[in-house]
Amino acid sequence: MIFSKRMSCRYMEEGIGGVTELFKNRMVVPFEGNYKMFRHVIHHELVHAVFNDMFYGGSIQSIISNNIRLQLPMWFNEGWRSINRCIGHELRHVHARCNDSHLPSPIDYLGGYFAYRGGQSVWYYIANKYGDQKIAEILNRIKRIAQHRSRDLKMRSD
Repeated sequence: MIFSKRMSCRYMEEGIGGVTELFKNRMVVPFEGNYKMFRHVIHHELVHAVFNDMFYGGSIQSIISNNIRLQLPMWFNEGWRSINRCIGHELRHVHARCNDSHLPSPIDYLGGYFAYRGGQSVWYYIANKYGDQKIAEILNRIKRIAQHRSRDLKMRSD
């Protein structure tokens, strides 16, 4: 669903660029007249859709029928989707907040802006220290573990 930001939309709060809904298997993306930002938001939301498919089977029906119980923390979910926008200024901002003790601890409690930037910093660090391939390995390992747990739970319930 693409709409003009001037339209009132009950799906979008102020400051939200777009939403990918797993329950309805759709993306809601506003177009504000800025094609560069529109392209960024579409890319971001498409990455959500691809990974919803990868980890959850793409729909709520798949989650229920396959007994998927995987819950990724917000910093994990948003951070790697934003890594392509990772720039020095944002990383310095997060680093300064860490040094000033303005970030919640542990990382699981990161929310809002800091979930995006904190998670982005984690994935940026992993990519720079161990290479981009390590991110793919981590994501694939999480998927395999979640699949095994879902199968085990399903077999126990049968």
